[in-house]
Amino acid sequence: MKTWNKWSFTLKWLGLSAIITIICVVAGGYIMRELTERERKLQLSMGGPHMEHFDVMKNLVASGKFSADEAYKLVEKSREPRGPVRSYLVDNNKNIIDAQKDDVPDFEKEKLNKLSNDRSVVFIREDRGFGQGPGPRMRGGPGGPPPGAHLIGLVSISVSIIVGIGLSFIFLSFYVRKKSKQAEEVIAKLKAGDLKARFKIGEVDETSLLMSRFNEMADQIEILVTNLRNTEKARMLMLQELAHDLRTPVASLKQFQEILLHQGHLLDEESRRRTQVLAMREVNYFERLVEDLLFLSGVNDPRYSVNFKNVSLNDLIQEEVDNFETSKIKVALELNSNASIKGDSHLLKRLLRNALSNASRFARSQITVRLRTENQKLYLEIIDDGPGMKEEYLENFGEKKFSRETSSDSSISIGLGSVIMKKIVTLHEGLFSVSNLPNSGLKLTIQFPTK
Repeated sequence: MKTWNKWSFTLKWLGLSAIITIICVVAGGYIMRELTERERKLQLSMGGPHMEHFDVMKNLVASGKFSADEAYKLVEKSREPRGPVRSYLVDNNKNIIDAQKDDVPDFEKEKLNKLSNDRSVVFIREDRGFGQGPGPRMRGGPGGPPPGAHLIGLVSISVSIIVGIGLSFIFLSFYVRKKSKQAEEVIAKLKAGDLKARFKIGEVDETSLLMSRFNEMADQIEILVTNLRNTEKARMLMLQELAHDLRTPVASLKQFQEILLHQGHLLDEESRRRTQVLAMREVNYFERLVEDLLFLSGVNDPRYSVNFKNVSLNDLIQEEVDNFETSKIKVALELNSNASIKGDSHLLKRLLRNALSNASRFARSQITVRLRTENQKLYLEIIDDGPGMKEEYLENFGEKKFSRETSSDSSISIGLGSVIMKKIVTLHEGLFSVSNLPNSGLKLTIQFPTK
């Protein structure tokens, strides 16, 4: 079926060309037949086809009903127009005994009485000699039809074939011109910025298949341009948020430095130390923010997807928990011995580190890390026993930077950690969600494909 669709236009065009050519050939054949019929009627009206005068005169004289003179006049009367006469005296074997050319043959009268039964006088009205060239009233002969009549039919058939092929190419030219005009209109709309412009596809043929491929390409271009526009919007939004976020630690550092510079001699040792600790905290926050920005700028590097290989989540989780666990927050592990996925170990470590870091900021005493398999899917759950999160923050978690308010009315900045986590999960073709627990706490659920 696909092959038929691919060649359908060609087959239709060839079929139409054949039909037009056949019609023209039939018309040419009809014209040839009419001309031939007219020629035949003309020959019949002029006395029928040529017969040699020798046989006619011989038969008339041999019948005994006509003399040689009467036979001559009778034949000449039925075969107008007259031309020069050549008279022959022949025997029954058609051997020429004597001949004379004259408008009024006299010698046959003198010799007529001397003829025996084996001799005859015949008169042949030909000026090309005995038995040579076309005879009277034949095609090309004296009084006959013109010699080109027979060629008219052949010429008409040839012209018919040429006209049929020409009409077929004219049809093809109009068809291609129509399609090219449609292509110019679609391309002009795309050039003007209308990414929805597409070819209207009717019957399936070679051109429609090409248009379908063009529409698919236009769909991909539209998706790419839309993604670029969305990315640009997201970039501008992130830059605005980052500008605000960078302004805060810079302003704090400036304030602390001014206090130490202008009022340092007035502060006691404890106040001076507390000011320095606050300044160092802002420096650390600024450092983490820059590190996150650098990571986000390179996380789309193709080398990460190229380095995907089998990774044991059990080992990665155990390693990150050992590096993370402190005396204040305990981590409970519920692992699965067969938990392995295709991924990049560096990105997955960064994912676990950010998830544990975010959970520890809001946990009161414990974080639970659970790894389970269900319906050929691998689920990683990280649960804290903190106050949870407001609904408006849940909807935007992983989309942009925001602050999370706790029950103690203090505001703690999550930074770009959630954005980084969601980006890593997306690169591993996983799903990412957060939800509040019924009593208290927040559960982060990450779903990975096992194959």
